[in-house]
Amino acid sequence: MLHYRVEAIELQESMNFTEDSSIEPFLKDFEAQYIAQQEAEHPDADATFNYGWALIRSKPTENVVKGRKMMQDLLSRGYSKTDCLYYIAMADYKLDNALEARKNLETILRVDPECRPARILLQSVDDKISKDGWVGVGLAGLGIAAVAGVLSAITRK
Repeated sequence: MLHYRVEAIELQESMNFTEDSSIEPFLKDFEAQYIAQQEAEHPDADATFNYGWALIRSKPTENVVKGRKMMQDLLSRGYSKTDCLYYIAMADYKLDNALEARKNLETILRVDPECRPARILLQSVDDKISKDGWVGVGLAGLGIAAVAGVLSAITRK
C-alpha cells in the first residue's frame, strides 16, 4: 500500500502538486487492479486507495475529482484516516478548494503534529490562500476605482 509519508520525499524534490507526468504508468496499472477487485466478492480497499492516489496525482480535473470521491468513500468506511485526509487535501488543493484542504491538513496535524508531508502541503495551501486573498483585494480595489470613476464622470456632467 502507498502511504502519505511517501509524499515527503516527492515534495522535497518538487513542490509541483498540479502535474505529475510520471503517474501515467501507475494510473493504468492501478485502474486495472481496481477493476479486477470490483469483480471480487470482497474488493480490496488497497486497490481502491492506490487507484484514487494515482487519479489525484494525475493532471485531468475529472481524474482528481474521481480520486477525491474514492478517498472520501474509503474514509467513510474507516480506511486509514490520515492517508485519506491527506490525499483529499491534495485533491482540494489542486481543485482550488484551499480552505477545505487546510481544514483536512489541520485535522491530520492535530493527530500527528510531526507529519512532514501535511506540513509541507499546508504551507503551499497557506501560500495559495494568501496569494488568492491579495488577488481578491486587488480586484476589489479595481472595482471600487471603476465605480468611483463612473460616479465622478456622471457628477461632472
